[in-house]
Amino acid sequence: MNPEIHIVVVWEKGLNMLGPILYDLENTFEIVDVSRVVWHKDFFSNNLSRFYGQNLKNKSFKERHCGTGPFMAIVLRDKNVIYELRKTSKGISRVNSRLFDKKQKYRYWTGGGHRVHCSNNLDESKRDLLFMLNKSDADYLNQGSWDGVIRNHDNNILGFNGWNDFGELFKFINNFDNYVFLRNYNNLKSYDNHDSDIDFLTNDLNFYYNINAFKKHKSKYRASYFVKVDNKEYSVDLRNVEDGYYDYKWSSYMISSKVKYNNEFFIPDLENELYSLLYHALIHKYNINSQYINKIKNISDEIGLSFKYSHDRRYLLDFLNKFLNKNGYSITNPADYSVGYNMKYKGFRRLLWEFIGKVKSVI
Repeated sequence: MNPEIHIVVVWEKGLNMLGPILYDLENTFEIVDVSRVVWHKDFFSNNLSRFYGQNLKNKSFKERHCGTGPFMAIVLRDKNVIYELRKTSKGISRVNSRLFDKKQKYRYWTGGGHRVHCSNNLDESKRDLLFMLNKSDADYLNQGSWDGVIRNHDNNILGFNGWNDFGELFKFINNFDNYVFLRNYNNLKSYDNHDSDIDFLTNDLNFYYNINAFKKHKSKYRASYFVKVDNKEYSVDLRNVEDGYYDYKWSSYMISSKVKYNNEFFIPDLENELYSLLYHALIHKYNINSQYINKIKNISDEIGLSFKYSHDRRYLLDFLNKFLNKNGYSITNPADYSVGYNMKYKGFRRLLWEFIGKVKSVI
């Protein structure tokens, strides 16, 4: 296997064993960089939550266990990569076994628990490097051995207090390459934050940590968040391939076949944009939006599909179903009960939600 770049984090309360850990790592791997990282105490819990993909409150057990002071990030090159199955916090997983076994040893040295973190695989390494040091593995692949100098990195995770602009946000999340911006992306720069409608589809359950989004509602079924950009809060809906917003197989393909829009962010390719928009207009909405039909007509002309401009629901459903049937996709009931489901069986939560909405409209 090709050499891999990985990261080892020794949190504040594990630093008493930093010397032995560095010595042991040097005897097995090639250390290429060591940084002393400082996270601002006011944002430490937010940084820790995003890094681990867990909702960790201020002064959580993990925070108290690891410490909130400066800690060390050790970047290393593994030239003899071995992947084996190990029992992890997420079940049995295929991991870089040499580094994983070191982590278990170092955690024992530091008194047990999680005072030492190591990336388990290349994907996790890429994410950890970005979150911890705002670097990619490519930045280190051709770098020589560590010169013995500990560098200072006094920075929170990018986006810790919101994003300077949408360009900064997308530059960050494009590193993960696991989402599409579903629709209404053409006028992003002119969005009014009071009337924003940003819809992402992703295969990452922790995507909201990537963009540092915060839930609007306590219900686990709701997918509404807000994200801070240019000191303004924008509404964002985060749809996952497993939440029934679209068919799982279709959602997964939409992400794998995505294209980059104006070299800024990822969107569905033209065919999937057309049919996902038609599906949204017919299944998620109760009234057919002329703006959507115009967009669908324009895309169909561009890719050579025979689609006539029409608001006839029967014609539009027939057009959609031909695509769904050809690809083995199904119409699915969204887990988010606030999403419309213009089909016969809605489920109790959605019926209750719609009933409350009707009552509010006449009060």
